[in-house]
Amino acid sequence: MRTLYESGKVAQLAAEMRRYRLEILGVSEARWNQFGETELAIGELFIYSGNENKDDVHERGVGIMLSGHTKKCLVDCEPIDDRIITARINTNIQKITIIQCYAPTKNAEPYEKEEFYNKLQAVVDKAPNRDIPIIMRDFNAKVGQNNASIETIMGREGLGDVNENGEELVDFCALNGLSIGGTLFPHKRVHKATWISPDGVTENQIDHILISQRWRTSLQDVRVKRGATIGSDHHLVVASLKIKLAARKPIISTKKFDVMKLRDSDTKQAFRVELQNCFEPLFLQEEEEEVRNLSGDGDERAQDIREFKKLLRRRRRQRRLKNEFVFHLRISGYS
Repeated sequence: MRTLYESGKVAQLAAEMRRYRLEILGVSEARWNQFGETELAIGELFIYSGNENKDDVHERGVGIMLSGHTKKCLVDCEPIDDRIITARINTNIQKITIIQCYAPTKNAEPYEKEEFYNKLQAVVDKAPNRDIPIIMRDFNAKVGQNNASIETIMGREGLGDVNENGEELVDFCALNGLSIGGTLFPHKRVHKATWISPDGVTENQIDHILISQRWRTSLQDVRVKRGATIGSDHHLVVASLKIKLAARKPIISTKKFDVMKLRDSDTKQAFRVELQNCFEPLFLQEEEEEVRNLSGDGDERAQDIREFKKLLRRRRRQRRLKNEFVFHLRISGYS
């Protein structure tokens, strides 16, 4: 975008997000200073990161907008600077680390590009290894169509020829095991070009969505949508990812037992009695079932029942002794 620092721009962005049925939307050049989050009345959540001081010039700045459903799956977010922000999303499979960034242009000083990629590398290194990393938006990099020897990094569906920023992006992907999504899927040119020059003549593919090569098959499609009316010279890049989101479950604390109390003889005796009372009905039910299953008629059946009751009494006595022995054996380890 050219800017979000205008009245009504955030609401307009949210409207386009709903129109295209997007769950996560990354924004470059938001031009909002400091770090914060804004929850819209219609449900979306916008988190942003810009210049450190409120009164600084409103330039650069990045943000991530989450739908009403996805914001429930937000684990945490972290502002890095006015070019990088991260958000962690919970899913049924793995957590996703979203990194939204805005790279320096090709005319920027070399030290600016180096500083940007160093910070971006630090963010990627900090992300949990089990997370699915997705890095998106404005890299100002053309990667072209030649994927010889780098087939795992990119496909042959890019536009134009590679430039210096594109080479740096490919090197970054090679170092971190990432694939460039926009080069993987065949589309018409109008669905590949992400930027158009002010004179309307030049078109380039400089906005990219990167995903871990391990999760490349989860990426269903990446294409450009030209109908979004958000006042930008960049077109909307939409990726379809087949992963089911999962709302965060509340943390339930497990009850901890103070086993040291069992050193007290009265407490230990009360616990043993309570334990026996819990299991005694199960044994009685089993014994009654065995009595009902006894066969025979008259004196023979009565004799069987008397013998079986003697057996039950011996069982119960042995069970009490066994329970008492096992109980003391287990507790003795804490003495």
